[in-house]
Amino acid sequence: MDQNRRTFAMQVVGLAAAAAAGIGTAEAAAEHQHEIQMSADGWKLDASTKFRCATCRFWGGMRKISDDKKQVVAVSLGWCNNPASPMYRSMTPADHEMTKAGVWVKWDALS
Repeated sequence: MDQNRRTFAMQVVGLAAAAAAGIGTAEAAAEHQHEIQMSADGWKLDASTKFRCATCRFWGGMRKISDDKKQVVAVSLGWCNNPASPMYRSMTPADHEMTKAGVWVKWDALS
């Protein structure tokens, strides 16, 4: 991996950590404080949670499913890759909620 990509990845993780810690706007902190748990491995979200980016087929962040298949562990912000979404081509946190009907599609790996 070249240094520019590594630096970018570290900046993204740092921004995500700041958002999870509540650093930034009060609105952003209020939006995300209730859905996601921070751990040394990343942010953990219940795998059965609907309408959240980390459980969506179109979310382009780094994530994995826990060994017990009950949690999605996200370790970065991610790009929205759904052209039907108002967040298309935007960076979103793992627990961002998509309320527009028909946009969120369950991640195939969770089926």
